[in-house]
Amino acid sequence: MAQDDKAAHAKAERTIGDIERELADARSRLAENVSSLINEVHPKAVVHRSVEDAKDMAKTKFDDLKAQFRDEDGWRVDRLAALGGAVVGGITVVATVFGLANRHSD
Repeated sequence: MAQDDKAAHAKAERTIGDIERELADARSRLAENVSSLINEVHPKAVVHRSVEDAKDMAKTKFDDLKAQFRDEDGWRVDRLAALGGAVVGGITVVATVFGLANRHSD
């Protein structure tokens, strides 16, 4: 109980100037928080963050993919050859399917 009385007495000793300063500080913090919230949820800010996130993700994915084919020594010919073989194989499969489809339609 004695501590509560001391705390109440300490608060009672605040001057009007102290209270006004505290109120001004609280208003300033509140204004900053509201401004920050408005900037955070503003549609243009959301779009800008989304675009930046997409750019960062695309760059990361590109760098990861590039690292598969190029290292500190230069181009990895074995990986490029495998990729070229896969592309040629894919084209061959597509050409074969179209050729068979055209043969049966005649």
